[in-house]
Amino acid sequence: MEEKKSMKRAKINFVQETGHCEHGQSTLGQAILSGNHIYVRELLEKLPPTDVLEKSALGRTFLHTAADMGNFKMVRLLLNQGIDVNTKDSGHWTALHYSSENGNQRISKLLLEYGCNVNERTENMNWTPLHLCASKGHAKLASLLLENGAEVNSLTADKWSPLLLAAHVGHIKTCQYLIKNNADINYYDPTEMETPLHKACRNGHEAIGKLLIEHGAAITLDRMGLTPLAHAIACDFNWQISIQCGKTNEEILDEIVAEESDYDEEEETTAMHPKKIIPLLDKSR
Repeated sequence: MEEKKSMKRAKINFVQETGHCEHGQSTLGQAILSGNHIYVRELLEKLPPTDVLEKSALGRTFLHTAADMGNFKMVRLLLNQGIDVNTKDSGHWTALHYSSENGNQRISKLLLEYGCNVNERTENMNWTPLHLCASKGHAKLASLLLENGAEVNSLTADKWSPLLLAAHVGHIKTCQYLIKNNADINYYDPTEMETPLHKACRNGHEAIGKLLIEHGAAITLDRMGLTPLAHAIACDFNWQISIQCGKTNEEILDEIVAEESDYDEEEETTAMHPKKIIPLLDKSR
């Protein structure tokens, strides 16, 4: 059922991109969009080899479409016809970008076996297949990409790492695979200066927060001067930081108040006390 939905979506995308109705496309194009790999094989035996290189208005080849549709047999058939596995559409997406975004491990594995560049970047945003995979939470596929040489600490145009993306959205399994493969646990994005731990705490992903601390995540300040713990407390996540010396939020907060150099004697608060954190957070949202 899911494959049929993917096929229908890819078919609509291709038709919209080409600006032609289904019957205005080539016979091969219609056959590929139908998902009938047997008919496609018969056509490929009769048609000139160049027909398989047809592209949509956005530069998508039939390989892109088959990968986006999730049609494994069609992808294999097209690859066997010699179509370039690393061909890019106008956004510099390869077939592996599409299969990674959709979490299709079987097709991704096939594309990698045919030599698809696991670290190819999209145009403008500079996303690799691993970035797409991490943002969607396809944990097993992330593991496959990493096993095949995906750069675990590669950065997007916005300077986000795969771990930042996974921690921000809340995909703990993906975070585990990335950490296991030496993801930089303390990397921060230059805009907000937030580490994966900040992202997890800001968005209420308690399990990921614990995972990061267990693996030695540092407690640092973001651009607003807030620690990850400050975000957790201010957002009322009721996060018991038992893994930090077995102390509760209130006990750790007392230590923060006692230790901070910018202690406000009049209000008996610091920059990281909820009295000052909450207005700051409200202003930033």
